[in-house]
Amino acid sequence: MAMTIVLQDERGTRIERVDDPTNALASCLLGAGMQCGCLRYIDPYGDTVFNRLQLEDVLRELEALSATAPTEGHALLDQVAGLARRGLAEPHRYLKFIGD
Repeated sequence: MAMTIVLQDERGTRIERVDDPTNALASCLLGAGMQCGCLRYIDPYGDTVFNRLQLEDVLRELEALSATAPTEGHALLDQVAGLARRGLAEPHRYLKFIGD
């Protein structure tokens, strides 16, 4: 089960993407459980979209997870956090998690 994380605009146009072919994100989230207010809602089998107002919380949660993640998850979380930062810096951006 792979996941793709995409930064997109309001029309759904992909701006940048990060692939997670080994499902490292799901592994990192398993240990976090209820500590993640937003990330716990990521559906590994469907699509989950966060808007610009939610991205501050998403970014904070990604950074906290990255601090305790195993090596294989650390790099991925940093890449996804970069997408979230870029989404915060520009209007009409959405961070979409596309499940398998």
